[in-house]
Amino acid sequence: MEVSHATHIDNRMGFAGETGRTVSLDVLREGKSLLPGERPKEVRIESKDQEMKVTLFFRPALTFEKGELLDFGPHLGGRDQKAVRKTVSGLIKLLHPNGEVNRGEMEEYVTYAMEMRRRVKEQLKKMGGLEYWDTSFSFADRESGQETFISVPEMGGGRLIVEGVLQPGSVYTIGTDATDNRLALFLVQSQMNRGSGRIIPLGHLSSKMKEAIKTADAYLKAHLKNLGIDHDLKAYDFTIQAINLNQAREGAETSVAFFISMVSIILGRSVQERTVILGEMSVQGMLLKVGSLPERMQLAVEAGARRILIPSENKRDLADVPDAILTAIQWQFYDSPTRAVILALGMG
Repeated sequence: MEVSHATHIDNRMGFAGETGRTVSLDVLREGKSLLPGERPKEVRIESKDQEMKVTLFFRPALTFEKGELLDFGPHLGGRDQKAVRKTVSGLIKLLHPNGEVNRGEMEEYVTYAMEMRRRVKEQLKKMGGLEYWDTSFSFADRESGQETFISVPEMGGGRLIVEGVLQPGSVYTIGTDATDNRLALFLVQSQMNRGSGRIIPLGHLSSKMKEAIKTADAYLKAHLKNLGIDHDLKAYDFTIQAINLNQAREGAETSVAFFISMVSIILGRSVQERTVILGEMSVQGMLLKVGSLPERMQLAVEAGARRILIPSENKRDLADVPDAILTAIQWQFYDSPTRAVILALGMG
């Protein structure tokens, strides 16, 4: 009997005389258990003139079995894990017939497999909503503890919110793109220069955003004393830009963020690090409820936000937000535009 890839076979298999049959079996390598992650896939038996050849085919060691080097992140459910395993296994069989894969190659294949699976999950999220909210795929190195998050390039990348404090006048916000039925992250930036009291919007701002800027400007001019501002705004021009970080066409429900951006540049105070501002308001400062709070908070978490400010009108919606999102970010409610400024700039 000739045996490939093994030095010991359980002699209770009882397959003598059978040719070309594939059966499952338990295998020991050199009298010991199989290597971590290694499993016997099949045995092929060839018999001729009472001589028998047995060839064992082993599954390549995958990366997520107990005792191995990598762990799935918490957002990968059972179906996600199964899909990733099958993709990685297929890549190894095609690219490494001998089953020998180094650490760098394995991480590359896992990253590719998770990226493909996340695309499927993102489409399901568009169709099924919050049921498929958990798309922040990742894997962790057991030795170093380092967690790698998998982004989808066409969605704008992973961590869009940068580390560190931004310049005064810069505010992150999440707007609604009704045209494409999606949410999008924006970076609002304002600049103040000597002038004649004009508001100068830059770029291709949508009509909703231009209305939001006018609302913020009107409320600001009517409440300068309440904010402790002694500037004569008629002597300055405000240049305002909304940087679209998710390639959306529209950014509705963002007037509170424009208001905070203008106050921030006037006072010369930066918004606290990695903070996202949600909210829409009327010209008299009445707060309006924003839609899709769970999805907005999820987008903020995935983009790298550490803190999010929410209008008090959305308190009841907090019950719909998954616990995994609530624990991943600091959240605070505000009951007026002035209170939002105080929390955003760390003045209270």
